Amino acid sequence: MKPNLKWLSEMTAFGGLTPEGLKVVSRYLTPSNHPANKILVKEGEIDDRLYLIQKGKMEILKKTDGHSRRLTILVAGSMFGEMSLIGIFPRSATVRTLTSCRTLTLRSSDLQKVYLEDKDTYIMIILNLAREVCRRLNKMNQLIVEFGTTFPRHHRG
Repeated sequence: MKPNLKWLSEMTAFGGLTPEGLKVVSRYLTPSNHPANKILVKEGEIDDRLYLIQKGKMEILKKTDGHSRRLTILVAGSMFGEMSLIGIFPRSATVRTLTSCRTLTLRSSDLQKVYLEDKDTYIMIILNLAREVCRRLNKMNQLIVEFGTTFPRHHRG
């Protein structure tokens, strides 16, 4: 089941797209249903998909000291995988479904098809993803300050 265009326009990745641009993107989204307690992505694996959650709840888990810790819970309307879509980076965390879920995915190769078909839509998606990554980085910086964690002296960034 493809998303309706209004729902799609409310997703961070696709904000500001024209109705025509939303139609282009919707052609490349792949719907999937997932049962509860299914691992969708594993930390460290290479993947090239952005996930949009249409229905359900998921948790993001990060390995620390040999244990998995929950970082957050994602609900319908959330997305994950921005860095993997743009740069094909290893997954930074594990994502597991908490309930039955429905997702839409966009692969990097399909994003390239959007580029060939509608460059303005492609540019807006890339800008939206960059903004989202910046928002998340800013949030992490705030958490570092709140919890008093510092980088080692040799870190330059």
